[in-house]
Amino acid sequence: MNKLLENAIISIRIGVNDYLSTDHDRVFSCVRNLYSGLILLFKARLLDLCPADTEEVLIKKKIIPTIDDTKLVFKGKGKQTIDINEIKERFEALNIVTDWKIVDKIQNERNNIEHYFPISDVAVIRGLIVNTFNLANDFIKNEMKKEPKELLKETWDEMLKIKEIYQMEKIRCDKQIEENFDLEYCQMVVIKNIYCNKCGSELLIAKTKTENIDDATLICNNCTYEFRVMEVFEKTIDEIFDPESFANAKYGIEAKIQICPECGKDTFDNEEDICYYCSYEKDYNECNRCGAELSLDEQECEGFCAYCYDQYQKMMDEN
Repeated sequence: MNKLLENAIISIRIGVNDYLSTDHDRVFSCVRNLYSGLILLFKARLLDLCPADTEEVLIKKKIIPTIDDTKLVFKGKGKQTIDINEIKERFEALNIVTDWKIVDKIQNERNNIEHYFPISDVAVIRGLIVNTFNLANDFIKNEMKKEPKELLKETWDEMLKIKEIYQMEKIRCDKQIEENFDLEYCQMVVIKNIYCNKCGSELLIAKTKTENIDDATLICNNCTYEFRVMEVFEKTIDEIFDPESFANAKYGIEAKIQICPECGKDTFDNEEDICYYCSYEKDYNECNRCGAELSLDEQECEGFCAYCYDQYQKMMDEN
């Protein structure tokens, strides 16, 4: 076992112990250690892939070329190691897979807890531990080809207990929402992924019964904060279904979530062909003339793609 993996296990164990402590001040240490543990876990995987005599090249921020027995070899230099964005780049290059949506969520929760949330928000910390549990479980099994229980030992059992408690609370809250919100299925998918605006907890319940999403109001089961679903609906969709929208826009990649032509909200899933707010689906999928796939913007072209519609208009003008 390399040193980074040992440190990752220690960080996760200390984080869980911080959570279990009766000293509420240790909540910040819990958050830092859990996040650090994940980052160390990722670096440990990269370290295992480093060729011999390359000075840990895959985890070093600075890489220099050298000639070794007439061969060009890249080696790491200095003590500074890569950050989270550089880990993402190297994982992509090496086909190492993890759920970056969850990583980003854990990172955001860590930032929020350290800077905004009061230390009494135990439900938020519990949710963070569950996310760490899920991510570590998949990564250790699928990428490191090891058994999580063998690595984390009794810490794994504690994390499993926390997960079970959290899941039971989440199921109860989701059931209460289902009983009170008589809404479309696609709307409910989004609502069950909303978290509290104030404390970040995912344990929410419906305030009153409603059949109209515009009237739907949630109450945080942790801090009792109330807010309307529509205040966070579009933001939640972006976080769930299109978290890379900003980065993709820089490279000219079409956004997965787009403005719905029916309701005008930024809630249409271009890949799933449905609006999560109003349930609108595209009227036309293929051009009636050339068979090309039609975009959302081309729905107003009455079954034609933009080019064929333009040609059709010219023909009509000539006649």
